[in-house]
Amino acid sequence: MKHLLIIISILLLSSFLNSCEKNNHKDVTLYQSIIFPNYNFNLLGVKIKLGTFFHQFFESELVWSQLRGKEKQDIYKVQVRKKYLFFGDLLPHGFGNVNFVSGGGYIGEWKRGKKHGQGKLSNPNNPIANMTKDSNSKKYFIWELIGYDGGWGNGKPHGKGTAIWIDGNKYVGEWKKGEKWNGIMFTKYGKIYSKYLNGEMCHMTGQDYHYDHCNNHPHFNSK
Repeated sequence: MKHLLIIISILLLSSFLNSCEKNNHKDVTLYQSIIFPNYNFNLLGVKIKLGTFFHQFFESELVWSQLRGKEKQDIYKVQVRKKYLFFGDLLPHGFGNVNFVSGGGYIGEWKRGKKHGQGKLSNPNNPIANMTKDSNSKKYFIWELIGYDGGWGNGKPHGKGTAIWIDGNKYVGEWKKGEKWNGIMFTKYGKIYSKYLNGEMCHMTGQDYHYDHCNNHPHFNSK
C-alpha cells in the first residue's frame, strides 16, 4: 500500500509539472530587447575596463517584456511560458509570429524563447550573416540569408529546410545545428553550385573551376 501511494504521488507530481511546462495557448504580445554585458566598473575612483577580455566568454542576453520600449522594436505575438516554471519573465513557447521593424518576420514554433520545431523566416531588408567553410581552401565565406523555411533547433536551422540568400542562391537539404549538412546549393538560375555531405562541401562549380568529391554518393543520386 505504501509503495502504491508513492507511485501515485510521483504520477501526480509529474502530471502537475508537465502542466506547468506547457505553454499558455493564449497569444501574448511581447517586445524584445538586447542587453549587452558591461564589464567596466569604477573601483575606488579607478576606472577598470575588462570588456576586451571577458566579451569572448559571455554573449548578449535577449529579454522579452510586455512593455514597449522607447526605440522601435519587433512585435512578437506568441504563446508563452514562465522562464523558471512558476516565476520569471515570459518566454515565447509554442506557436507564434514576429513582425520585424525592418520588414518581414517569422511564423512558427518556439521553445523556451528560441525558434524550435517548424517555422518560416523572411528577412528581406536585414539579411542575416551565415558563414560557410570551404573544405578545400579552409576559407570562410559570408552569405547574407534573407529567408528560411523548415526545421529549427535551439534557434538555428536544424533538420530539413530551404534557405534563400540575398544574391538569389538557394540551399535545399538537411541542416545540423545551423550548418549545412546534406544538401545542394543552387544559383539563382537553378544550376547546381555546390553540394554538402555530412557538413563538408564535396562539390563546387564556378566559372573557371570545378571539383567533385561526392563520389556519386546515394544521397545525391536520388536528387
